[in-house]
Amino acid sequence: MKKSIILLYIILITGKFILASNVDLFGDEAFYWQCAQRPDISYIDHPPLTAMLVRSGVELVGNTLLGVRFLFLICGMIFPFAVYALAKPLAGNRNAWLAAGATLVFPGTAHFGIVAIPDVPMLLFVVLSLLFFERATRDGSLKEWLLTGVFGAMGLLTHYRFILLPFGAFLYLILIPRGRLHLRHKGPWLTGIILIFSLIPTLINNLRTDFEPVNYYFAGRHGLGLSYDKFLNFIFEQVFITTPFFFITLLVVLVMLIQKSRKGNDRATLFFILSFTQLFVFFIASPFETTELTTLHWTISGYVILLPYLPETLRNFVIVRPSIFRKVITGLVPGIGGVVILMVMIELGTGFLKLGDLRLPFIGWSEVGEKARREFLPGMLKVNKGRPIIVADNYVLGANLAFFMHDLSDIYIFDHAKNRMHGRSYQYRIWNRDEQGLLLNTGRNVLLIMERTANGRYESWQFQRNFCSLFESIEYLDELRILNSRKRFVFLFGYNLLADNIQPADLYGTRSCKLDIISCLELPVAGSSISGKVKVNGWAFKDDTGIFSVEVMIDNMKAGVAKYGISRGDVQKVFKGSSDPNHPNTGFTFNWDSRRINPGKHLIAIKVNTLDGKQSILHEREIIVVPSENN
Repeated sequence: MKKSIILLYIILITGKFILASNVDLFGDEAFYWQCAQRPDISYIDHPPLTAMLVRSGVELVGNTLLGVRFLFLICGMIFPFAVYALAKPLAGNRNAWLAAGATLVFPGTAHFGIVAIPDVPMLLFVVLSLLFFERATRDGSLKEWLLTGVFGAMGLLTHYRFILLPFGAFLYLILIPRGRLHLRHKGPWLTGIILIFSLIPTLINNLRTDFEPVNYYFAGRHGLGLSYDKFLNFIFEQVFITTPFFFITLLVVLVMLIQKSRKGNDRATLFFILSFTQLFVFFIASPFETTELTTLHWTISGYVILLPYLPETLRNFVIVRPSIFRKVITGLVPGIGGVVILMVMIELGTGFLKLGDLRLPFIGWSEVGEKARREFLPGMLKVNKGRPIIVADNYVLGANLAFFMHDLSDIYIFDHAKNRMHGRSYQYRIWNRDEQGLLLNTGRNVLLIMERTANGRYESWQFQRNFCSLFESIEYLDELRILNSRKRFVFLFGYNLLADNIQPADLYGTRSCKLDIISCLELPVAGSSISGKVKVNGWAFKDDTGIFSVEVMIDNMKAGVAKYGISRGDVQKVFKGSSDPNHPNTGFTFNWDSRRINPGKHLIAIKVNTLDGKQSILHEREIIVVPSENN
């Protein structure tokens, strides 16, 4: 059993190092890298330790993907052994190894080290601070109390929500008779002093920003509206992110801890309070969320606290012969879990299993950065004085561009709903890298990069129009399509940044703004099964120039030219002020005979040809052609 767990550990760690060295940064990782380039006592959405770990890893390994993730990989390597140390005095050596092995296949911790996010060190500090707190409340050693304070402080310097662990410990010390006995000694008080001092950076940051972090977490992310649907969705999502096996068994662990506590088991009481405090807060908060499901993974800290008791609970819960159970729990369950985790890692690195959604947040960033560096920066260096300026439409794209093109250009981030949703807007304002900071570069030419697939059609159009209001003219340059157009990046060039921020309504129509095509392929729907003659229809327009023709493409081959110019007053009503000369006649339709190709899966798309000579292949989607004897 021990050898199997160690073997799985070695295999997973090796895979994580390979992935960490080759997979592009997740959006938040790139943002934390940006924070690391600007050391501060704290940031709007997180305390400083995450950025410090990124900076230290970069200094040790280099400004590479592995450098950003290096210390998070180390935290992931330590985590199973920390769980083992925590579980051993509670559950015995064998169960402690099983608890450590559970961390390798439990979805909430199996990914540790692959991505550089605060949850990795925070959960390590949850286990380490709990490890020494459990020892301190057992033998009263001053050393253990001080170590509790040190690791607790590091947790508070990693993420704001770590505060729930000290809060749970405080409840144990004041509500439980044995806990109150410790308050007669100086250990808990010294621990409290250390924890209070660790909050000073957060306090200072709130004071200097008019309590923007507090406002973001308690108002920006959450509202007062009550929705039972959100609560039910949250329950289902908890089952999904933990798997039904772990979700049910960990809830059983909670019940078992209650039973042990009633029998006078002080350790069970302690772990129940610490775990339940966190789970209760997040479950109660879930119906009040109005912005996004921000607490989806926040419950993991509550589940992790239960892992030391997981093997014992399973042994008591599953009524089978011990020999059979031993084989299942030590072989089949970890084996299946290990295979699943390895499959996920292989998919993340290669896309072999073609689970596009899994890879989507990690792909495209190096490609878009390389295209900008290779094709557009040389020209910008010729026409601009100083460093080239690149503007991204959202922080995920901008942060990744900043990482990939470090020291090659200045990156600015335009206002975007995604920025506000994740608490990034105010931070970019502090760094002077938002739209207001951009306006300080009057007269400069700017490369504009828009993640087209991160916006709706109207948002994309309005975003480009806002660009137009800031420049003498806008020129559409090119586009980059990745993963069958599931990620699409648009490149535009802005000439002569204006001194005054004139609103688009006041300015649009007096400038040349050659923007991206705005279009919709309404039929056929992606993934639909079709047969016989099929109607292909939708709409398309392009401000300033207009559309010349729309072609229907099947498997990248021309199937025919659609009839373009059908009246679409509904489109014109939504996109008021569009300068496309074809309005309202922007619709297209095409009758395609699917019997001309073999049955099976095929790709359909449209090729839009504009009056200024540009071509774009859009809306590539998979359809299924089935045999038909009818017309």
